[in-house]
Amino acid sequence: MNYDEFKRQVNKAGLRLNQFAELIDIHAPSISTYSGKEVPTKYAVLAVLLAEIVDRKLMNLAEVLAHSGIGWPPSKDEKVTRLDDYRGRPKA
Repeated sequence: MNYDEFKRQVNKAGLRLNQFAELIDIHAPSISTYSGKEVPTKYAVLAVLLAEIVDRKLMNLAEVLAHSGIGWPPSKDEKVTRLDDYRGRPKA
């Protein structure tokens, strides 16, 4: 899947690229490196599945993830913890 179609699918799922990156626990700039290239299949598959769930109104994305015990969007505390982990800071 090319990058433009990938972005379309992510947007169709109701996400921005940085939110998609956060959801799958990668750095947002990692996704933008695929601009003008083919996106890895694992990212493309996730984007299409998320888009179809939302497009077919099967459930809203937050409900789907919550059903599996995944809190979305992450709380502010989770974001701070991830940032501290990224920076290599010890947990308080």
